[in-house]
Amino acid sequence: MAFTKEQKKVYSKQYYLDHKEKLQQQSRTYYAHLSTEEKIKRRQKNYPRIKHWRQKRIAVVRRIKQRIGCRMCGVKNPVVLVFHHRDSGTKRFSISEGIDRYSWETIKREMRKCDILCANCHLITHDKLVPWSNGYDIALSRRR
Repeated sequence: MAFTKEQKKVYSKQYYLDHKEKLQQQSRTYYAHLSTEEKIKRRQKNYPRIKHWRQKRIAVVRRIKQRIGCRMCGVKNPVVLVFHHRDSGTKRFSISEGIDRYSWETIKREMRKCDILCANCHLITHDKLVPWSNGYDIALSRRR
């Protein structure tokens, strides 16, 4: 019998809770036998692979931005494009921070909650979302 994704999630969580001490002990002792030099060697060995993997993901995200462009003005330069969450209440993480922290499926789910906007349109959108105080209006009137 195959488990659904949700059933696997529930099972994994329960397994962790039932075996928490054992799993934490294994985690502590996994690298305990290695000297500091050995740990550094392992990190240095893995760094090029991790860097390559991260750059590939960034390139894919840039291509997505370039293909879609700004939703408001149509700019297609990926350097100035950002992901804007339509509903900040559903935001789990920012796409740029999640590139090397989450699975590609999780990143795609998060991108579906976003609009792609250029930096200017993004600022304009946030300006409309945040009500300005009267102090701002007063400061402008003094300059005249």
